[in-house]
Amino acid sequence: MIQINKDFANIPSSLHSKTPKIDDEVKLKLAEDQFNKCCYCEDSHIKGTVEHFLPKSKYPNQKYEWENLLWACNDCNNFKSNKTVKIINPLTTPNPENLLEFETNGQIKSTDSTMNETIKVCDLKRKNLNLKRKAIFDDLIRNIEFVKHIGVKENVIEYYLLHFVQPIKTDKELNFVAFRKFIVENYSNEILKDK
Repeated sequence: MIQINKDFANIPSSLHSKTPKIDDEVKLKLAEDQFNKCCYCEDSHIKGTVEHFLPKSKYPNQKYEWENLLWACNDCNNFKSNKTVKIINPLTTPNPENLLEFETNGQIKSTDSTMNETIKVCDLKRKNLNLKRKAIFDDLIRNIEFVKHIGVKENVIEYYLLHFVQPIKTDKELNFVAFRKFIVENYSNEILKDK
């Protein structure tokens, strides 16, 4: 999970009409603002849906508020459902990725109680997410080993910086950014050791 930066200058007009509604314009704008990634799990290969951070069944006056709307995958949205337990709001929490820890096998955890509740409520430990995160790490290691096999140490470091580190900073559509950042911050020495 990373912080969501929504466009508050261009709120869809259908939310402010006489009879507000969540239509295709709202869905498109949410998906665009979040680069087609789920606000909770960061998967970009999703069938997305509108997520009401404060559930519309319990906060009907927030149903059409732009500040309350996020883009989420069907799984995270369904797991969260209308729960009102205290979880991390990726729109208002600065750098929520700093509250997460990962293992190279894709497992996710946190020492922060609110983030732990978020992981539990949205089931961010589900198998398909662990496998997708693990695949990112496995591909990185496989590619580094290939570059190492055909090149020299400088080529490995250059590959790592250019193809793994730099996209985290520049590719807004990149999925699982929190996991990738954690790998860079915590495993770079191990990855590049003896390379």
